[in-house]
Amino acid sequence: LAMVTQASVWMTPEGYAPKISGILAPVDFSAPSADSLRQAIGVARRAHAANVTALHVYFDASVLRFEEHDDIAQSQEAASFDQFLEAIDAQGVSITTVSEESSHAAQAILRQAEANGADLIVISTRGRSRAALSLLGSVTSQVMAEAKTPVLAVKHFGGSMNVKDALLSGQIWRKPDSYAN
Repeated sequence: LAMVTQASVWMTPEGYAPKISGILAPVDFSAPSADSLRQAIGVARRAHAANVTALHVYFDASVLRFEEHDDIAQSQEAASFDQFLEAIDAQGVSITTVSEESSHAAQAILRQAEANGADLIVISTRGRSRAALSLLGSVTSQVMAEAKTPVLAVKHFGGSMNVKDALLSGQIWRKPDSYAN
């Protein structure tokens, strides 16, 4: 539903008590994830939550690693986060940044949501068509299916992509370095 509708979708597990004090917003430094982070900030302000945790899941395919490798990777992550957050108006909400290396983005997101006590996960969707979704899969779909907390799947304005456009854009053929919705 979240992938094919023209609107954002907020799903809450049955029996979940409505309260929002902690929000997790996975980002991949793209325009759609910036939109979802802005929505998370808006929800945080309305819910009087002081903090949003922005999570970037990345995959480091380095075969050879040296002693300083992790420090360099974390430094690069911090710089990428700083550059990404420059365009985001936090509206007085504190944004905590977290980077996690994982080859399974959805599982990393769910782990971080639990570890951070998140009451809401706000995640972007690129709005691919149903056929493209079945071809490409979706971290957002997996998070929505497995989350024990509410999930707000934010539809990026103008973000609808059909199978032909997805194939022609080359997004299928690129190896992602972070989660792909």
